[in-house]
Amino acid sequence: MWDKTIGAVMLIGAAVALAPIAHADDDADYVNNLKQHGVSPSPGTSESQWEAGAIKAAHDICGMAAAGYSRDSITARYTSRNPDSRDTVKVTVDAAVATYCPRYW
Repeated sequence: MWDKTIGAVMLIGAAVALAPIAHADDDADYVNNLKQHGVSPSPGTSESQWEAGAIKAAHDICGMAAAGYSRDSITARYTSRNPDSRDTVKVTVDAAVATYCPRYW
């Protein structure tokens, strides 16, 4: 009995310990995807601020996708706020869904 309990605790501990690593990998993959497509911080924005904002936007995008918004409607919503960066918005939306919530399309 004791061995089974210890084994279960170790298994749960390993799963919990590895969860943040998987999330960190998703964040790094997402940021790298953006950079590979030419998306980078605007002048005056630090790398860490840009990454945090980009990751937050990705989670917001997935929330919208989960709520039933289409790729086009999400892109249109972000483009209306940033009309000069339609290509950047498209890359951001596609990278967000591919990395964090591919089940939505």
